Amino acid sequence: MKNVKKVLVALLLVASLAGCSSKKTETKQAYCKGSENQAAAGYNVNHDYQFEYQGDKVTKEVITIETTFTDASYLTDGALSEDVKALLDETVAATQKSLESTDGITYEVKYDGDKSIETYTIDFSKASNDALVTIGLLSESDKDAKFISMDQTIKNLEGTGFNCEKAK
Repeated sequence: MKNVKKVLVALLLVASLAGCSSKKTETKQAYCKGSENQAAAGYNVNHDYQFEYQGDKVTKEVITIETTFTDASYLTDGALSEDVKALLDETVAATQKSLESTDGITYEVKYDGDKSIETYTIDFSKASNDALVTIGLLSESDKDAKFISMDQTIKNLEGTGFNCEKAK
């Protein structure tokens, strides 16, 4: 009987330790914003990066790039001219074609008055490092990285003038 009690206590101890070790890491969020004033070229660009991460590992990223055209030559009645949209559509088509066989990355663009709004969504559990190098989110030298570091990403973005914060 004592041996049965010892076995039960041992099983309970193992079960409680297994429960503790399988604790899931909480998903957190971080945000980075930046802008480029390209007044001489006739437009301004706002960048908005939204991240989901666990520990230091980025799991998802949504990049929104909003370009506001300020030069009247780009506009017709306050909205993007059809000629400008056609040029942008060519770039969009090329970008979409380059990503069509890439898992984990989606890209879309929409027009709103004098703005074009591009959105990239990256699921890092599905996107390959080769694909990330192709679209410029990962340098060739980092191609063998096991994961994308949230802390290093924030450091890099802040180093180029972005304002970043982790949600509390």
